[in-house]
Amino acid sequence: MILSITGMVTHRGNGYIVLTTGGIGYRISVPEEALCDFVGERTVYTHETIRDDVHLLFGFDSIEALELF
Repeated sequence: MILSITGMVTHRGNGYIVLTTGGIGYRISVPEEALCDFVGERTVYTHETIRDDVHLLFGFDSIEALELF
């Protein structure tokens, strides 16, 4: 399980960010109300969901917010 990723926010979309680290861009779903907080270099705490048809990362700005999720 991926608990956190540190990298540069290279794009913000509708309900997600792209966090780039080590040459890989991760699409991470984030709460709409917190989207503007994800800028620059960040550590994003993640919850990973793997299903047969999709692999999702949900991101939060703190470990406490992740635990509430």
